[in-house]
Amino acid sequence: MWSIYWADSNEGVLQPAVVGSFENNVAHFFTKDTFNSKNIVVVFRWDVRNRENPIWSQAFTEDMGKTWEWNWYMSFSRL
Repeated sequence: MWSIYWADSNEGVLQPAVVGSFENNVAHFFTKDTFNSKNIVVVFRWDVRNRENPIWSQAFTEDMGKTWEWNWYMSFSRL
């Protein structure tokens, strides 16, 4: 089990831990948050199955994981 802590440099606030683990070169980290006054769960996925082009992505759910809205993808590559 791993924990990631995000720091807000504008407000000087350390956010609650995002907790998850790695399995088969894919990590899922979860946290609770609010968005538009609704309670949500957020997942951050770090996918390094392709070590030359890892992908970081994020999704929200309002229904405790029944459905996910994937809303952010970052693809990395070596120069």
